[in-house]
Amino acid sequence: MKPLWGLPQAVVQTSFIVVAESLVIVGIAYARDEPPPSPVRPWAPPALPRYEGELRQYQPTEAERRYLPAIDPRKTYNLAELIDIAQRSNPETRVAWERARMAAAAVGLTESAYYPYIVAAAVGGYDRAFIPFPTLRVKQQPPPTNGNLPNVEIVGGGTLITESLLARGELNAKWLLIDFGERSAIRAAAREKLMMANVGFNGTHQKIVFDVTDRFYQLGTARQKVMVTQSALDAAKTVEQAAQARFDTGLATKPELLQAQQQSAQSNFDLQASLGAESDARVALIESIGLLPTVQLKVADLPPKSGLSSQSEDSVGELITKALAQRPDLVAKLANARSKDYEIRRIRAEYYPKVTLDTHFTETDLQVSVAKSDYYERADLRRVCAPAQTRHGRGRPASS
Repeated sequence: MKPLWGLPQAVVQTSFIVVAESLVIVGIAYARDEPPPSPVRPWAPPALPRYEGELRQYQPTEAERRYLPAIDPRKTYNLAELIDIAQRSNPETRVAWERARMAAAAVGLTESAYYPYIVAAAVGGYDRAFIPFPTLRVKQQPPPTNGNLPNVEIVGGGTLITESLLARGELNAKWLLIDFGERSAIRAAAREKLMMANVGFNGTHQKIVFDVTDRFYQLGTARQKVMVTQSALDAAKTVEQAAQARFDTGLATKPELLQAQQQSAQSNFDLQASLGAESDARVALIESIGLLPTVQLKVADLPPKSGLSSQSEDSVGELITKALAQRPDLVAKLANARSKDYEIRRIRAEYYPKVTLDTHFTETDLQVSVAKSDYYERADLRRVCAPAQTRHGRGRPASS
């Protein structure tokens, strides 16, 4: 084996393999954070199977199971009962409720600006220092001619050991007295956002009620269409049987029989299409309620009368006016516009000076001790304490 640059060939190959493996590992690590390589086809990120497995094995928690209603598969639910289930089980209502709670907490946070706040801090430290005091002696020899210092040797000396202990406490109190309306503008803007969240909560319930009602009537319409297409299929089969009997007795031609069979096949196709539309309407209704599509839910048929009488032009205008005044989305937009006005007031108030009451209190205790030192043995001084205390920025003389 010939050495390569002073190293064996096996060592060089091993080093190259280690470097290559390191580059591959680094490349894989960076590839996990990269976007799709091309926009022309879908891409599977390296961590996608882990997320899919977590979703596949997901089970509702105890807190989530409390909101899942108990559905009786033998009971037939009418529209009012379906709306009640949707308002209790749909996750959108809980999301809107949490947003309203967050907005209420934000209002309470803005009101805290009217109160003083106090900050307390404490710090402590310990230090030990070793200071040598050697005795030096210059050797008796001619001074050097090259400019260097003469030779020096240590012939004795002593040491000084100091120990320091520091304790410091600080208390700050601050109270904003006058800010020319900045805090009131912030609080008013937070209240307007709370109004937005509250009407948004009501709007979420209205949307759920509307969706459930709309899907309920769509399901009823799909059921009626199934009944109509079933009747049409029965009539087409009756005509087909009659045409077949007439053709067998020689009273009908082959085109007449084929036409009857075509009508029967078309009626059967319409029935299957209406059955598919009924299944889609049922799934859409269950989804609007907030239940799983696998839930067995019996839904009542449409009522015989809608309960809505004919409205005149004047009553329709009154309904439009009432809707414009009570629609949650319009109320939320109005509250948003008012919150922007208060934001403008807050920005204007920032240009004015502020009056603040600021109090500062500090207490410092410093203790320094000197022990085991040759310089203090003759004086028989074992410990020196020097506490220093400061109040309101003023120093007090140290005592020993």
